[in-house]
Amino acid sequence: MRAECREQVAKALGKRKLSAADSNRISSLYIRAQNTLARTDPDWMFKSPAERAEAIAQKTATDLAIQIAKNNQNIARDAIIKAQLQNEIYNHPKLNPVQALMRKIAYFSDQSGIQSIEKQSQALHSRWMSLVADVFTKTQERFGMSVNKEMTDDIIRVMFGGKSDNPEITAMAKEVSAALEEMRLAFNRAGGNIKKLDNFGFMTSHDQKKVALTDQSEWVNDALNGLDRNQYVKETGELMDELELKSMLEEIYKTISTNGANKDLLILNKQAKAGTSPVGGRSKMANRHQESRALHFKDGDAWLAYQKKYGTYDEAGFHEILKNHTHRMSTEVAMMQNLGSNPRNTFESLLDEAKIKLKADPQNGLKHGEIDKQAHRAMSMYNTLDANTRAIDSTLGNVMGGLRALMVASKLGSTTLTTFGDHASMKKVANMLGLSYTKSILPEYMKQLKQGATRDEALRFGLGITEMVGGMSRFGDADVVSSATKSGRFNARMQAFAAMTMKVSGLNAVTASAKRALNLVHMNKLAEMTRKTDWKDLGADDLKILQGNGITERDWQLWQQLEPSKREDGTAVLSQNDFFNAPDDVIKQFLPLDKQDSANAIADFRYKAAMKYQTHIFNEESVAIIEAGVRERSIINLGEAGTIQGELG
Repeated sequence: MRAECREQVAKALGKRKLSAADSNRISSLYIRAQNTLARTDPDWMFKSPAERAEAIAQKTATDLAIQIAKNNQNIARDAIIKAQLQNEIYNHPKLNPVQALMRKIAYFSDQSGIQSIEKQSQALHSRWMSLVADVFTKTQERFGMSVNKEMTDDIIRVMFGGKSDNPEITAMAKEVSAALEEMRLAFNRAGGNIKKLDNFGFMTSHDQKKVALTDQSEWVNDALNGLDRNQYVKETGELMDELELKSMLEEIYKTISTNGANKDLLILNKQAKAGTSPVGGRSKMANRHQESRALHFKDGDAWLAYQKKYGTYDEAGFHEILKNHTHRMSTEVAMMQNLGSNPRNTFESLLDEAKIKLKADPQNGLKHGEIDKQAHRAMSMYNTLDANTRAIDSTLGNVMGGLRALMVASKLGSTTLTTFGDHASMKKVANMLGLSYTKSILPEYMKQLKQGATRDEALRFGLGITEMVGGMSRFGDADVVSSATKSGRFNARMQAFAAMTMKVSGLNAVTASAKRALNLVHMNKLAEMTRKTDWKDLGADDLKILQGNGITERDWQLWQQLEPSKREDGTAVLSQNDFFNAPDDVIKQFLPLDKQDSANAIADFRYKAAMKYQTHIFNEESVAIIEAGVRERSIINLGEAGTIQGELG
């Protein structure tokens, strides 16, 4: 960027001169502002060069000010979050700081009073997937054995601005779009900054291996045929010509085919020119999903054509892409809400600090080995939860992933029979919660087994979501499945076979029915108790369970002011939906005075309160119906995916 451009931006910001840090950010913002104004301002072509320069400078200054404010906001939020975490882990009555950090990451059933990020992520996932539950159930065929691709193709077309004669397709497309927008806003409230694109349809899924195996010119020509060329304009307001578009697409090809390594090389070269040493570490989680998403497809058919040759849609399917995106977003939002905009950095620094302080205590002089072991477990749990890794050897990872799926499929028949043993633990948990297993849970379980309306009702409350989508993945498997290689095709087919066997065996149905039955009866009890009983009047057993799950008197007071949902038979249940349906005036009572008029603060509080409630529900579910979570998987996964230790350990 020219010196006079920097001067204009500085003038727009009201500064004499830009700082070095600001100057580094100006160039990309200036180019973005230039492109945005050229594309969106209808009078752009009629403006003089001086008017254009002034408008670009003003927009760049505004964007920079917003970015600086966002960064400052994240710095302040991160400091508050870290202080709260330190208070939580160093003042726990029973656990040492490392043990407390382990429970912050993964679910433990020891009633520590710490809500885990694992379960909060599950709560977020259940919220967003409940919004699109109808899409999953209505596009399934053969009792959930397959997906109606014709319907999902039509949904994609509508999401990209197309029309459908089927009002059900249009309604489902709107549901998916609304859920994706809710995820984006939640991510931004947690510290992220994903821009809203007016022409956004659906996530573009790239198969890196397919792209890498294709000649650059072939990929560029194929992509060019499907683009909405009106989205690509020069600073003058004129559309890019063919050569300019191809040049831009060549850079995108390099990024996809190298999995972003070309950008790392650019950074390395810049550091070498500046004479600085490469700085290690990872980028902030809050900076994810900010890629320009430069492939703007002209319609749904163009998107589908790209997916057929270079994407994962035809192999994985609409359900899988939506499920994986939702899972990733729910995990990242939960991590940022609890650990700040750079969760890994916060967690590692807290873990190192806690380990050093414990070892420095003379009373722990003989426990250094145990402290190191606990810290290693805590880090392993974090890595399992984050799962932002790729297989070292994708061929080995694919082969072992396929064999695991095949072994799972071969044993699912007997596994279904053993699930009836869950009823013993369900009965025990029911007694602890003051619920009648014989009169309430068992009859509800029999209703849920019938599926149909009772299942759909429970799905709308966010219950039994995992079984609905039929998820059965080990961390890393999703990263290595690619139909571009023989090992990838083998893995994908075995995963599909195991998922189908799981459904045929009835394992999904009986597990989901048990979860929904327990949760619905539990939610009914909470709806009744919050109508009749104040916190101070709760029994000792109820208080112990609530406090053991991190619930406070303030939470209970909010629950009392919510209007419980009504089931089709008229039974009241306190559900996560009730937090989102509550009037703003109810939420404002629980906010500081200076935040009561902030729409963002109200929305953020709603989310966190709803997730806290749903986490309590899922914690009790996990005691009754035992499944492997982050804690257990971190023990099994002894090494990285795609290595001998990781695959056979």
